[in-house]
Amino acid sequence: KGWDKKETRCRRAMAVSDDVPAVVATMMGSCRHRRWKKHPALVLLSFVCFNLFPMRALAAEGVAEKSEEPRCEDPMNSGLPECRGVYEEQFDAMLNARIKGSVERRDSSIHVKIWNFTPSKLQVFWQDGSDEGLDVGDIAINSAYETETYRTHTFAFFAEGGRRIGKLTMYPECKLYVIHPTDSTVESSAGYQAVQKERNEHCPGHTDEATKWKYELWDD
Repeated sequence: KGWDKKETRCRRAMAVSDDVPAVVATMMGSCRHRRWKKHPALVLLSFVCFNLFPMRALAAEGVAEKSEEPRCEDPMNSGLPECRGVYEEQFDAMLNARIKGSVERRDSSIHVKIWNFTPSKLQVFWQDGSDEGLDVGDIAINSAYETETYRTHTFAFFAEGGRRIGKLTMYPECKLYVIHPTDSTVESSAGYQAVQKERNEHCPGHTDEATKWKYELWDD
């Protein structure tokens, strides 16, 4: 009976405990009995428990090591050396996508015509960000300069002698620009009046008082 009580106590301990070595130690300690060796099942159980526990411990250590590795998908880890390369690649890809998208969304080229009705031939400089701009040609008196350009591209115009008379900024809704004459006789000429009619068709915004400033000569 004493053995039966001890064996029952050991089995209950095993049923409620996850600590296998402690249970087995209890069995071999408090459950030591002269009949122990006569129960091969218990001997086998003790062998299995003591051999499996190191494997369980190693497996637990492996899980702990994996959990300690930085998770680069977490933005909080973007500054870690292990994750920096991942985020740099993602940033480069995002930047390239945005640049590509902005180029694709950008307006297509605009074919524009710029008429010169001043009393001087004009030199045309595209404002490319440099101090002087890029010399792209000239416009003779009472003639037009035609070019392919893009939205918000700006051109500066210089009279003979180097005097800048102003700038024009391009907009896709306007295909024809006029640098107006300073002489009233030119304003009443058939050529100028014909260009103004053409302008009404290709640059309708110039007749609107609220927006006409966009299509007129301006200067800094």
